[in-house]
Amino acid sequence: MKTINNKYNINNIDNINNIDNINNIDNIKNAIVYSSITDYKIFNDRTLNQMTFDISSLKPELIFLSCWQWLDTLLNSCNDIQDPIYKQKCIDYGGSYEELKNSVISIKTILPSCIILGALPSEILNSVYTYNPKINTVILYPDTWNMALDPLKWNITTITKKQLQCQFAQSQSWYPIIQDCSLYDESTVCCYFPDITNIQFQELFLSWAYSQIDAGVDGIWIDMFVNQVAMLYDITKIPNHPSIIDTINSMDYIVDSIHNYGTYIGRQIYVGTWANISMLTTPTNIDFITLSPSALEVKNMTYDEVLWDEGLSNIKTKYPSTKIIAFIDFADNKLTPLGQFSQILTSQQQSDFVKISKTFFDSKNIIFAYPVHGGWMGNDATILSFGTRYEYDSKAPEFDTYNTIMDLINECILPTCSFTIN
Repeated sequence: MKTINNKYNINNIDNINNIDNINNIDNIKNAIVYSSITDYKIFNDRTLNQMTFDISSLKPELIFLSCWQWLDTLLNSCNDIQDPIYKQKCIDYGGSYEELKNSVISIKTILPSCIILGALPSEILNSVYTYNPKINTVILYPDTWNMALDPLKWNITTITKKQLQCQFAQSQSWYPIIQDCSLYDESTVCCYFPDITNIQFQELFLSWAYSQIDAGVDGIWIDMFVNQVAMLYDITKIPNHPSIIDTINSMDYIVDSIHNYGTYIGRQIYVGTWANISMLTTPTNIDFITLSPSALEVKNMTYDEVLWDEGLSNIKTKYPSTKIIAFIDFADNKLTPLGQFSQILTSQQQSDFVKISKTFFDSKNIIFAYPVHGGWMGNDATILSFGTRYEYDSKAPEFDTYNTIMDLINECILPTCSFTIN
């Protein structure tokens, strides 16, 4: 068993929840997406009590994406900010581990057995600055650039570091597609694709995971965890290339470290990521994997059962008993599943699709995480929550799916449920 990174002081951790009451993830039947449990103030002036009531009324056994760190890393406390404007913004958006801890305590007081999962991206690193909360250290450019993936590390010369970073940034809309990559300047872009084999990035990434765990989350979902493997394979075309072997070993190290951190502080901590159907390079020590309907399936309100059965067959050859959670995925535009769900489907159709999804995933022994709150509907979204927010919200009058979700959870007593679509 690998040991956790001893660089961090992990003594005297404040265990804020009763670990004996936490459900086993294998036994859950009801799950919701609530991203995040700290941003309630910016949604129609919600309070912590209102947010807790909305969640507890659904009686979820699992909350997915409860804390979603993206480009802006969380601070330990908003009180660490001197500027009053930025300090208030941090408080309003719940941009600290202190805010996360307060929300977890509030929810766990009502739902002590609920599994609350945080989330981290493995595909993005702020180029200007980032923050290690465990050692209270700010990391600035060019040290951030030193953590960006560089093929030359493995003597790969068919593509340069700048070309790789530019092309990935273009695929994610971080850098103009029309811009020639020969003009790419790492000192002026917003972010990089980090190298998970880089020791400094591993320490940084684990500091984020450990801090979410310290705040009370019961697990970490890692976004795009297999992308580095896929990217390097696309370049080398060699399945056992040293760069790929190193990356897979680093993935296992990160998952082991998070598990071991939980063991050290006396808690069960879960780790999950996307199921990669084509390469099946997901770490073998993963606790759960995630899937999403396609944007076309959402738009057409129907699932391609043949395609799903084929994909699930491939997944189960390697992960025969691993819990699978499905949710409506999102990104920066409305062509994503959540973009289609919120921008193309009417309110009634959204409710109907939630019913369709629940019935379909129950038939596949997959947990469907209901879209209660959160997820970016797209920079180009025009139907906004409460007329102002780009994050989906089931209680917003524009969508109004909360009561449908509550009815489904209350009606779904048996392992498999069937519903009538209006």
